[in-house]
Amino acid sequence: MAPPFCGSIHLSLRARVYWQQENAQKGAAPMKGRWRYHPFYLKVRFGALQLIVPFIIFQFIRTLLFPTSFDVVLLMLLALLYAAILCDWI
Repeated sequence: MAPPFCGSIHLSLRARVYWQQENAQKGAAPMKGRWRYHPFYLKVRFGALQLIVPFIIFQFIRTLLFPTSFDVVLLMLLALLYAAILCDWI
């Protein structure tokens, strides 16, 4: 089953691969409407994944050098946000 992308709407390759992986896991159930997720949502989501990783690395180094409770909590929140996006909870 081919993804429902046509016309002048061009999504990134990652969005198409994500659609294919998700529907392969779910048995390619029929979708309500044209897309399962809005294309803008997918772009924001993948952009957030690319931005969160450097923030996590920076915060981890900062937490190792200057361990305060704020740094630990912020690192934990960033890691939970990253896991939530990867696990499709958001």
